[in-house]
Amino acid sequence: MSLELLIDRFCPVFFRKHIDRVQRSKIGSQIASGAFWSLAGSVFSRLFMVIATILVARMLGRSIFGQYSVVLSTVNSFIVFSNFGIGLTATKYIVELRESDKERTGRILGLSYLFTVGLGILMTMLLCAVAPWICNHVMKAPQLVSELRLGLLFLIVASVNGAQSGVMVGFQGFRVAAMANCIAGLFMIPLRAGGAYLGGLNGSLIGFGLSLVVLLVVNRIFILKITRQYNIKISYRNAFQELPILWKFSIPAVLGGILVTPVFWLCYLMLTRSPNGFEEVAVLDAARQFQLMILFIPGTIAQVILPLLVQANSANQKSQYTKTIKYNMLLNIVVALVVALPLMILSPYVMGFYGEGFSDGTMTLCILAVTAIIIAANNVVGQIIASQGKMWVGFIFNLMWAVVLLLGCYFAMLLNTGAFGVAVAMLIAYLLHTIWQSGYLLVFLKSYSFFVK
Repeated sequence: MSLELLIDRFCPVFFRKHIDRVQRSKIGSQIASGAFWSLAGSVFSRLFMVIATILVARMLGRSIFGQYSVVLSTVNSFIVFSNFGIGLTATKYIVELRESDKERTGRILGLSYLFTVGLGILMTMLLCAVAPWICNHVMKAPQLVSELRLGLLFLIVASVNGAQSGVMVGFQGFRVAAMANCIAGLFMIPLRAGGAYLGGLNGSLIGFGLSLVVLLVVNRIFILKITRQYNIKISYRNAFQELPILWKFSIPAVLGGILVTPVFWLCYLMLTRSPNGFEEVAVLDAARQFQLMILFIPGTIAQVILPLLVQANSANQKSQYTKTIKYNMLLNIVVALVVALPLMILSPYVMGFYGEGFSDGTMTLCILAVTAIIIAANNVVGQIIASQGKMWVGFIFNLMWAVVLLLGCYFAMLLNTGAFGVAVAMLIAYLLHTIWQSGYLLVFLKSYSFFVK
């Protein structure tokens, strides 16, 4: 069923005028269609995951489910390394080359598969070898060595899935990707719940891995269909001719991405050493859940915007590039405001839902909500930098953000301001991040200055 047919059937009359205006705009309709299918795929995928997780938890019990969660979170923390930014790289170069250089597109597709599989195997072997050390010294659970190794066997599959997602976005196959997520989601529930029922902890981990295999196979089928439509043949033999793009794009992309998790971990660690440290961490983490909720839709839209920007930039379509940025900026800010403002107004009640003592985090939630609005706008600037291929510049800016945030948290601890101080440090760091990224685009990318006119 097409998006247009869904709108005709279910759109309320009072929205019709605005929907018609979007449909008449080429860029507006592309953003709306891509965002709809991306959001639909994400929502259904998360829904299936929640159902499967609830069933697994009920079958395993609280203690065993905790072990299951620790193993999966450990495995997931290494996916960003094994994927190596290949998904984002595939998106950028497929959009640029899918029409103009089909042979090179085929080589980049081949490189995406070869590199993620090869690096996935290497990472799996290395991590399986050091699994006893991880379990003893990091997880503090020496009894989970075999279970961690079992989970790590599916690291390769998860890495390839990440690359395939980037390929889908590069071909702007948002509808197809949503269908793949829904099909894989239908298998996820019986595989994960059935594994837990039949095999306990090990069975649930095997079920988890098999659900990833299903997604890999479904994505692969759809990608082969798309490449046939574009008359592109995936080339493995000459794929390594494209290795330079890893240095130019993939390496800075992955370095910038892996900064985020350890930086936030260090912020939490500093907060634990303050008076009532763990109570302050609890308040901060509760407030950050709502910040992530504010950023959910803007994050989904970002998947749609990058290929549009790359496409317009590579074709030197200045007007379309400008309009895409303006649409994205307006949409991100409006969506973030619509979600953030009610949360700020109702912050005493929202934080109070967590229980006694959490209502002290009212101002923390408000500060993080304002920060989320800034992040939503800043993400657009980050997409512009990515569309220009200036990934090393983006990495330097991310590194500067990390330094500012850590210094802010350090001074917050000196002033004994707890979770509120960390939230203020995040606000300042993201505000400065937005300012210097925007300044760079205005001053140094003069040849691309049309996007601010």
